[in-house]
Amino acid sequence: MSSAAQRPLWRDPDFARLWGAQAVSSFGARITREGLPMTAILVLNAPPAVLGLMASLSYGPALVVGLLGGGFVDRRRRRPILIAADLARALVLITVPIAAWLGILSLPHVLAAAALVGAASVLFDMADHAYLPDLVGPERVLEGNARLSATESVAELGGPALAGMLFQWLSAPVAIAVNAVTYL
Repeated sequence: MSSAAQRPLWRDPDFARLWGAQAVSSFGARITREGLPMTAILVLNAPPAVLGLMASLSYGPALVVGLLGGGFVDRRRRRPILIAADLARALVLITVPIAAWLGILSLPHVLAAAALVGAASVLFDMADHAYLPDLVGPERVLEGNARLSATESVAELGGPALAGMLFQWLSAPVAIAVNAVTYL
């Protein structure tokens, strides 16, 4: 057994970088999930039906990207896909506070951001699940998935509370800007 296989996975520098990035990204995803609807409500006075449409647009890309993205992810290196998806999410999200600051933010803009972030997130998740076995090896996938899943659970519990505090302290568009930075 090699010394890398004997060392705890959390001490592996490559896995530690992935884990840390995933932790920040997971909390950021919760800020987006809460922030786009809050922006629509608080800044644009969106009616409840728009929130339903936004949820559909956020999760709808899973159908298209899920069907077409699998082959794309399988034929390419995963790390560049992960980086590109995070950059895409950051670029899309930063347009929301900029548009709000300029006074040109609109519901179609927020809805388009929800759809684009949803599409990039699906692609990211596909590449992420395929990347871990290559990174840690098949014998450590269970341990790696356990650590990443635990982090995801903590983000699911604490992320909405963090998002709410950011909205209250900073405003929803500025909280989305903070989230854009988490993807970088």
